[in-house]
Amino acid sequence: MTTFAKSSFDAAGYLTSRPTYPAKLYDVILAYHRGGSTTHALDIGCGPGFMARALFPHFTKVSAQDPSEKMVSVGIQPDSGHIDYSVGSAEDMSSLPANSVDLVVAGQAAHWFDHSKVWPELARVLRPKGTVAYVGYGELEFTTHPRATAIFRELMRGDLGGYWPQPGRSIVEGLLDRVPFPVNPTLNTETDALLSKVPDLEKTGIPIADRIDEPPPIAGEGWDAGSAVRIKSSTEGRPLVTRPIAHNLVHSDFSHTRTLLPP
Repeated sequence: MTTFAKSSFDAAGYLTSRPTYPAKLYDVILAYHRGGSTTHALDIGCGPGFMARALFPHFTKVSAQDPSEKMVSVGIQPDSGHIDYSVGSAEDMSSLPANSVDLVVAGQAAHWFDHSKVWPELARVLRPKGTVAYVGYGELEFTTHPRATAIFRELMRGDLGGYWPQPGRSIVEGLLDRVPFPVNPTLNTETDALLSKVPDLEKTGIPIADRIDEPPPIAGEGWDAGSAVRIKSSTEGRPLVTRPIAHNLVHSDFSHTRTLLPP
């Protein structure tokens, strides 16, 4: 994260070159959150505010914060209305009152967080039936040219590998599987009711144990074990259910892929 705080960091260039997220991602998050209040959404580690801008039409108020002053300085505003940008870390949300936020999102940012501090803050600021959505995407993939994908990944992990800050980069490459949750994931009858709201969802039926070694829970006070889902997407952008997670959390890891070579 220190890269984004440097005086030489080109926030305007970042704004124009950073990948955005597919519309279906927001459909999934909003479908999961259905039934919760839509008064206030918060984007933490917001960067230039891609997620904040996309959520703006769906909430009465949208706030966004990032540790980098340069990121906040290029924060995207809607055509009408206003997103409240501020400089701040996910570990310190003291500027927000308790029970004041309905939806919290973090796009390609959760790998930077100290979750021993973030989860207690989220438990404090979220209203009942609130939702947390951690979103991430994996490495670039040439969907019709697997050899090109292999060459690209060899370059990224070989010659360029030493330039990636760790452990953040490895957490991203693992699609946030190493991010600890505040409670152990459980599966109950509420899960199907939640999933029925998610559009175009395909259940893989793959057992949890075959997908991931769940990290031990951390900072679980204030969280109830219950039903929710980890959602990943195929290269075609189809959302796939791969495992349950913790109550009031939708941990959406969309493997954001682009075909850069002609078929």
